[in-house]
Amino acid sequence: MVAVRRSFKFLMRPTRHRQIALAACLEDHRELYNAALEHRRTAYRKRPNFAH
Repeated sequence: MVAVRRSFKFLMRPTRHRQIALAACLEDHRELYNAALEHRRTAYRKRPNFAH
């Protein structure tokens, strides 16, 4: 049996208010990701041979 993969593209047309909310959410997630990445890098520098 052959697996069929389908995909859909949804066009977003957010209102100005939603655009602002989405931009704020994106900024929050960017900051969180970068903080977590820096935390991992710092931990690795302290103990490079330690694996989680």
